[in-house]
Amino acid sequence: MALKQTIRASRCVAVALLTLSFVGANRHVTAQSTAEERALAYASTWHHGLSSIPDSMRRRVAADRTITDLIEGTLLGRRSAPPEFNNAVAVWWLSESGRPEYLPTLLRFSADSDWTTASLAIYGLMRHLDDESVRARLLEVDASGQRDVRNNMAMLLTRANTPNARALLARMKRQHLSRHTLSRLDEALRAPPEPEQSHVRWPCLQSERQAKKHGCTQ
Repeated sequence: MALKQTIRASRCVAVALLTLSFVGANRHVTAQSTAEERALAYASTWHHGLSSIPDSMRRRVAADRTITDLIEGTLLGRRSAPPEFNNAVAVWWLSESGRPEYLPTLLRFSADSDWTTASLAIYGLMRHLDDESVRARLLEVDASGQRDVRNNMAMLLTRANTPNARALLARMKRQHLSRHTLSRLDEALRAPPEPEQSHVRWPCLQSERQAKKHGCTQ
């Protein structure tokens, strides 16, 4: 009799532990899903523009590859995208991170039919002008890209103004570039080159705007 009661008690304990394990696992999945949802929320449309994103948030996301990997995976269709997910903003976060691991994705989206998305991908490519495939891709953009994309690319190159950037500027076709862009292009080529490791920030951080840092553009 005592043995049967012990068995029944053991079964009750086992069921209770199993139930607790299921609840704990469910809470873990929910917490994980919530964390992923928060991460993907960074890639939503910012109604006041990218310049409204706080500097602290930009630095935090750029430093956390878990977030940018989630954004890239969603951008590439490896996971379902929430309704508010914005491809252009997602591309910008990958560009902002400066991570070479995202180069294949940025090269792909630099040919996107949406000129904003393409321009923001090219912004990311500015950090990797020492890569031959990047320079080749930018020459392709110059040859066949949309007018707005070509103008944005030229302006970004003038902001970089490194030896590699200057070599690309010197080869760019001037057809369909705006007067302002052409003026900035000539001004950049007349100025001394910047160090190869310098990079463009678009849009600027608040601290960079105040310091009027080179390579900082709105």
